[in-house]
Amino acid sequence: MSIRTKIIILFLLATIIPFVTIGIVAYVDSQKVLETLVIDKLNALATVQKNRVVFYLKQEDALLQTFSHNSVLLSSFLSYSKTKSKLDQAKLQEIINDEKNATSFIKEIYLLNKDGRIIASTARDTIGENHAYDEFFLKGQEKNTVGLVFKTNDNQIRQYITGPIRTNGQIFGIAVLEADTNELFAIFHDYTGLDKTGDWGLSEKKTNGDEFIIVPSRFNTNINAPLSKILSTNSKLPAVQALSGNEQISTNSIDFRKKEVIIATRFIPEVNWGLVVKIDKEEAYLPIYNLENQLLFYGMIIVLCALFLGLLLSDVITKPINIISKASARIRDGDLSAYADVKNHDEIGQLATIFNDMVDELKKFYEDLEKAKSKDDIILDSLGEGLIVVDTIGTITIANHQIQQMLNLSLNEIIGKRAVDVIPLVDTQGKVIDSEKRPIMQSLKHKNTNTLDGIYINNKNSKKTYIFAIAIPLIFEDKLDGVIGLYRNITREKEIEMTKDEFLSIAAHQLRTPLGTTRWNIERLLAGKVGTLSKKTKLVLKNLSESNLRLIHLVNALLNVSRINQGRYDENPEIIDVLETVRRVVKQEKTLAKSKSIVIKLIKPVSVLPKLYIDQKFFIQIIENIIENAVKYNQVKGIITISIHAQDSMIQISIADTGIGIPQNEQSSIFTKFHRATNATKNGIEGTGLGLFIVKSYINRWKGKIWFESQLGEGTTFYIQLPISKDKI
Repeated sequence: MSIRTKIIILFLLATIIPFVTIGIVAYVDSQKVLETLVIDKLNALATVQKNRVVFYLKQEDALLQTFSHNSVLLSSFLSYSKTKSKLDQAKLQEIINDEKNATSFIKEIYLLNKDGRIIASTARDTIGENHAYDEFFLKGQEKNTVGLVFKTNDNQIRQYITGPIRTNGQIFGIAVLEADTNELFAIFHDYTGLDKTGDWGLSEKKTNGDEFIIVPSRFNTNINAPLSKILSTNSKLPAVQALSGNEQISTNSIDFRKKEVIIATRFIPEVNWGLVVKIDKEEAYLPIYNLENQLLFYGMIIVLCALFLGLLLSDVITKPINIISKASARIRDGDLSAYADVKNHDEIGQLATIFNDMVDELKKFYEDLEKAKSKDDIILDSLGEGLIVVDTIGTITIANHQIQQMLNLSLNEIIGKRAVDVIPLVDTQGKVIDSEKRPIMQSLKHKNTNTLDGIYINNKNSKKTYIFAIAIPLIFEDKLDGVIGLYRNITREKEIEMTKDEFLSIAAHQLRTPLGTTRWNIERLLAGKVGTLSKKTKLVLKNLSESNLRLIHLVNALLNVSRINQGRYDENPEIIDVLETVRRVVKQEKTLAKSKSIVIKLIKPVSVLPKLYIDQKFFIQIIENIIENAVKYNQVKGIITISIHAQDSMIQISIADTGIGIPQNEQSSIFTKFHRATNATKNGIEGTGLGLFIVKSYINRWKGKIWFESQLGEGTTFYIQLPISKDKI
């Protein structure tokens, strides 16, 4: 982002942030005040409307009380109940006709006997009808009931006032007054104080739980809306909230038009009626919306003014900076004759002067750098090893003459390429080594020194060059800056070693046959197959047999070393039971251990061990070698403890003895060929120094681990970890 842009943005932020902060505070406060006013207004309207409805219902109840306690009505009804005479029935008919004519509020009057049959009615065609199961009859038997609203089959709305006709506590019948619903609807058709979108609503919850709209919204043009069932269970619907029994205010309700509304609800428990007064949020918050528009308008004016001032100021500041920037770009491109021509007498002018001085210093520095580079090139090319330097992603930045010769590539073919692509490292089995396992990549990943031996390079002419590779991380101030890779040409040494291995292999093979024949003949002599021998002769032959056996073991060990060096393992992997295999080896080694009164303890695993997929004969050779060492280097009446357990994806075997231990200064060489600890040779313990080298070679091939812990004079514990091949088992 340019300085010019930053200055403009800073000006904009300096003006917009205070304005927005003040605007938000004013907006929120205004919204709260307006919301409070709207809520207070709706609460007041809801209370007034509830009082009007309650007064209306009380009028109905008072009318029913007066009518049902009319003494003439009571005496005539009592007489009719006893005599069933037409004269008494006519008298009842006369009474209800007079009552209807006297009260404009009443549309019809019905008198029902205790069985629910109409015995007198202002609607004479209904006389004789049985309404024993209708709600107005059932409720009228219990007590005076008002507010019973029903819809007829022809969509006519009727409201009934019903109550018992009784004398001396005995019910003789039911009086039912059909009220004119226009008066009830008129209460809710008065929209005074509700503005354009304000509205009333009245609903009822029946005893069976059904909910109905009595008086629909003024915006509901459906002629069937009155007494229509509320099918929605949406708790935000105003009618549903009103019938919940709570008198409340809600600012997040949704009406039948799917519009957000603010509502106030009231509940009339005597008739299970819910009353709603509501107004659209859009209308209620209209002053807020107007304020919002005004804030946006003035905000745009402020932004434009700030933008204009920012442009003016940024132009004054950035013009000399651009001059310095262009001069810097020319220097970056190699033009050291570029200077910043700035005449200002302020801080930017001082910066230009310092910049020009820096250009002069830079010229001198580059001259010295070229001289130093020439010296470094001479030193690098004089090294006996091939050398490269890579950056933090493995790209070669420096390469000397020797590495070019090894790869048979020019400098241009090496520089700028990834080391893993240019230097094809191959192991002794002819497989290209994975890039992540190469020393340079390991050093980049772990920031430590890594080496790799026994590998070679195939250059583009297919010439095989054996090398020893070492990678050294370049770390400055705890930060990795790259890696130095050194490649020592050990082809001559490798050829000598191969010749030596070949000689050992040939010699060992040539010795196996005569040694085997000699052993066979000695065993025949000792068995008396060629005649009886004296005790002295037998003793000499036994010593000769033991020497012969040691030579055979040495020849076999040399053959194994030769195969390992040549990468020939002749493996036949199979699924083996580790515990059972170790148990067999322990059994066969007990004879050797018994000669020194040594006890071998095999600790039973706490859980079932998984199987291993490896060559069984090599595995047995490993266990035999370590147990035999534990016997040879143990003290008389010593103990050998063997334990096996599964650990993560490995099986770990530990073999501990109570022997002579390994000197601390010799522990790092214990796995090398022909090495034997000095305390072992001093004690006259025989050995070839090849066993642990062979063991480690097999374990490394299986991607396992072997290590040990030892205290001089106290004993040694060897640990072996072998991976569990789940895909093979």
